[in-house]
Amino acid sequence: MRATGATGSLDGDFSEAAAGFIAQAERASASGDPATAARCYLAAVRLHMMAAQTVAASAVLVELEELEYAPAERELALALAELADLTGDLGEQTRAWRRVLLSEETPTRLTALERLTRLAASQGDWPSALIAVDAALELTTQSGDDRARALFIVERARVLLAQGALDDARDALDRAAEIAAQRAPQVFGLVDAERARLAFARGDWAAAGHHAADAQTAALRRWDVPAFIELTLRRADALERSLGVAEAIEVVVDAQARLSHRIGAGGGDPLADHLTALRAKVARG
Repeated sequence: MRATGATGSLDGDFSEAAAGFIAQAERASASGDPATAARCYLAAVRLHMMAAQTVAASAVLVELEELEYAPAERELALALAELADLTGDLGEQTRAWRRVLLSEETPTRLTALERLTRLAASQGDWPSALIAVDAALELTTQSGDDRARALFIVERARVLLAQGALDDARDALDRAAEIAAQRAPQVFGLVDAERARLAFARGDWAAAGHHAADAQTAALRRWDVPAFIELTLRRADALERSLGVAEAIEVVVDAQARLSHRIGAGGGDPLADHLTALRAKVARG
């Protein structure tokens, strides 16, 4: 069976390139070169996924699977999982990432466990989320990867916080902060982001604003604009509750300036609507 891409305006370029790789893969397979065939099929899959051509990508993955080329299993499993993420079928995503988990490579297994944690959490399946994150923590302990360990402790805190286990979440964040202070300083921003959420859940507006401010700076430093915006809104909300609307407006205006400086005016103004709403509150008195 020959897999081909869909046609369309810009998508046609991806389809044409993918078809070229598929043709190379078929020639390589016919000449007894499964390694080259696997590489070419994978290249075609990536091109189809870049264009969100999920049906075409799935067809190529069938071809790749039929090669039964064991050295390509890791890349095949990852491609299947990433395709499942594109289609958004939670059951298929979970099955695909569990297949990735069979890899012998620790970084690949950690990627799978992170996805399985978040997939379970997205469904409110807290026991499964904690099982996945605890398995990841065991792997990071075995490998001695302190940065990954700190990141997964933060992930565990997210799950606990979502469950409403606030004290346990606080303890997890304290452990993550200890590791960050000694061996993984880049994790501090994520710890602060979760501490802001924790303080917000407790109604401690001053602490929420403080931690959100630190996490804002870290998010912008790593170019995580969505996190920066979320933290800006959380900080503004905390300040509005504790000090008033004027202070919240000041935070949003400052964030607008920092975003514009970082990404330029062409990036739009994702905070404009929130600022308008805050100013409307002032106008209403």
